[in-house]
Amino acid sequence: MAAKFIATSDQRERRDAAHELDVMLRLRHCRRLVQLYDVFETDTSTCLVLEMYARPTELGGSVAEWLASSTQAQKGLDSNRSRDAVG
Repeated sequence: MAAKFIATSDQRERRDAAHELDVMLRLRHCRRLVQLYDVFETDTSTCLVLEMYARPTELGGSVAEWLASSTQAQKGLDSNRSRDAVG
């Protein structure tokens, strides 16, 4: 599970949070979307309790690939900087 806290201290923030909640409730039937389990409200914030689910191949693989490519890109930048400093 995950908790998403939304500040609702002014009218616009409350309206935006209510809209997000309404959309999530309307799309409850969609299996491919994160599900809403519960909602808690205070005077200044709204907390959405959400499903947190991803198969390793859906999220983990993508994150691992991004990290690997970012690491390679950073190594390339560092290598170029070193050459520029020496040359």
